[in-house]
Amino acid sequence: MNDLYINKRHLFCTNYQLKSIIGFFVVLTCVFPYITFYSFGTDIQPWCIIFLCMYFIIIILSGYKFKSVLSLLFIPILFSISLIPFETNYFNVIRSVSGYIVIGVSPVVFLYILRSNFSLVENLIKFSILIYFLVATYQFIFNRYFLVEMLNRISTLSNRGVTSLTPEPTSYGLLCLFMLLILTTLDIKNKIFYSSLLICQILLFSQSSMVILLGIIFMFMYLLASISLYKVVLLMFLSFLFFAGLLYLNLLDINVRIFSIFIDLYHNPFDLITIDESINDRVSAIYFSIKGFFDNYLIPNGFSSYQNYVISELPNQTVFYNSTSKVIMSYYGGILFQLGFVGMLIPVTYSFFIIKYYKANIKQCIVYFCFINFVLLLAIPMTFPLVGLYIACLVFKTTRIKQYPVVPIKSSM
Repeated sequence: MNDLYINKRHLFCTNYQLKSIIGFFVVLTCVFPYITFYSFGTDIQPWCIIFLCMYFIIIILSGYKFKSVLSLLFIPILFSISLIPFETNYFNVIRSVSGYIVIGVSPVVFLYILRSNFSLVENLIKFSILIYFLVATYQFIFNRYFLVEMLNRISTLSNRGVTSLTPEPTSYGLLCLFMLLILTTLDIKNKIFYSSLLICQILLFSQSSMVILLGIIFMFMYLLASISLYKVVLLMFLSFLFFAGLLYLNLLDINVRIFSIFIDLYHNPFDLITIDESINDRVSAIYFSIKGFFDNYLIPNGFSSYQNYVISELPNQTVFYNSTSKVIMSYYGGILFQLGFVGMLIPVTYSFFIIKYYKANIKQCIVYFCFINFVLLLAIPMTFPLVGLYIACLVFKTTRIKQYPVVPIKSSM
């Protein structure tokens, strides 16, 4: 009996140590999803996917049972695997199925880690914010290509911001945005300090026009929900006068992309999509993917038909002209186009947890529901793990299940 007890205790300690080690690499690779020492040809590297799957298998084998609503996210995984025999481009298959694995597995894994080792998530999030900030500071002041050898690629220009440890300023800005959403959800020490660092990185370092515009949209929506309509209209009018005055005095005639977009918006508000090539490409991905979803009567289009569909649709309209990318630059758009009606489970599940978390304040709930779902229409890869971490944070804060974190057994010696 003594030997049996010792063996069980040894097995328990070994299992805990294994979870701790792999859990550390899960969080580390997910807060630094673009870093690699060997390129696999994709922006987001597969290390986070590998560690997520390893950790998921371990906790399932140890008898972990997760919230039933999260199980809906596993249906798209199984369905995407069932489409493999109908595909010929296996690179697209691997990339797409990997995305659905991250979507299903990451909220479950992060929820478990948050419940069993919250300090690990907190400390690595703080650590990553500081590292991104320091690297971007060096790039901004000295060398904008510092540490780019740790990435698969880099894309930036002199009139755009730096990228830190991401491939482009927009990726950097979106990462900071999701870090901000995570910070607002969790009870983390020195939250204001780290939030300020993230805002500084968005505005000063990444200078991502898309993320800055998202911030402006969010503030407008939040103000609309918080103060009277009269004050919102007055604030918008005064802001318009201020901006128009700066344009009139040529005080915004500087080589920064966000200002050039504002200038184009001021002069040609209805032609901005056709004027700006990058905006045209991103909006077209949303348009064609959603249109393809409905054109096919909600039936799945698969993983390799998007480019041919866009080529066939381009002559039928005059707005989009640069829409021949093989990759669907839209998180929700890609899901709905590829999986059809089955893909709808993902936005429905996400919306359920958003509503559940913010339901105490109806106005705030509407703001976050609209804003987060709008963000997820944009060019976010399905393998981006911080989406799953954010959903796990919402579930973590809204569940009141008694927790029994695993604690290592101390030796009696």
